[in-house]
Amino acid sequence: GMGQAHTVPFATAIIVAFLATAMILVGRVSLGQGIVVAAVLCSPAVMFALERVNMDVLLFSVVAGSVLVWRWWPRPAGVLSPVLYFVAATAKIFPVVGLPVFLFTRRRDAVLTATAALVGFAVYAAATLADIRVVAGTATQGQAYSYGARILLSRIVRLVGFQPETGASSAKQALAILPVLALMGLLALWAYRRFPRPAEATYRPMPWRLLSFLLGTAIYLGTFAVANNFDYRLIFLILTLPQLFEWASRDEAATADAAPTQEWQALSAVTLGAIVILVWIGSLWEPLGLFDELASWAVAGLLGALALRSLPIGAVARPQPRGSVETAR
Repeated sequence: GMGQAHTVPFATAIIVAFLATAMILVGRVSLGQGIVVAAVLCSPAVMFALERVNMDVLLFSVVAGSVLVWRWWPRPAGVLSPVLYFVAATAKIFPVVGLPVFLFTRRRDAVLTATAALVGFAVYAAATLADIRVVAGTATQGQAYSYGARILLSRIVRLVGFQPETGASSAKQALAILPVLALMGLLALWAYRRFPRPAEATYRPMPWRLLSFLLGTAIYLGTFAVANNFDYRLIFLILTLPQLFEWASRDEAATADAAPTQEWQALSAVTLGAIVILVWIGSLWEPLGLFDELASWAVAGLLGALALRSLPIGAVARPQPRGSVETAR
């Protein structure tokens, strides 16, 4: 069996797997994109994750692996990708927020597999509900080196002189979710009126970059809304980088129908900048008085706007064009 002597080799293997899957997922990049990738991978948030080498680091490789299966082996991916993702969700509860993304992939096998996985997860959660409650009740919900909707809201409440009564943590978290839902609703309306639907949202099946982006966004928004999370969980934002790079820098001459508007490109570029700030600024939580959480809210808003407009709902599906950026790589 494994003992203390295996700790370093096992941790090294997890770190290597994380870095390998992250670099393979991002792929070939330009100089400017490479600087962004380096800034993210060398950030305090990612170093925090690699220093701890906890389950989140391993789960990133599993989630990224599900995206790479979708990218490289399209025929079996409709079953294998959701199954791989389901493994991540059962290993640690929070990834389940991304599982519904597979319902929008415009593939019947992926939709059926994801539906079965959601049912299976519900059964698993019901069977282990007592354990889940114990874990939820004992999990650390700190504010230092952390992100979450509740952190900034609590700080603002105290700044205005209101001292909330002691109550259940779950009730306080539920109240914190309400502003997040309101923000997402306003952003959905704004994005719908302001931007045309990106071409990726009309392709069948869903392009791998968009799948990766939506999974990373779902994990971030889900964890942001329902709990305080240590900054190492920000490693899942790496999943959003390939699509953001594509949107921010795509040559308008690449394919006429796929060229994003200048406003969409600018919004994607701003989102990339906000992500870089977020993964670095968490280490300054003390001198900033927790107002580093403004960055986490900004990223939530930006990713929410992009995701809500690019989610394939109501658009006419069409095959990915031959020779397009998506099919050529």
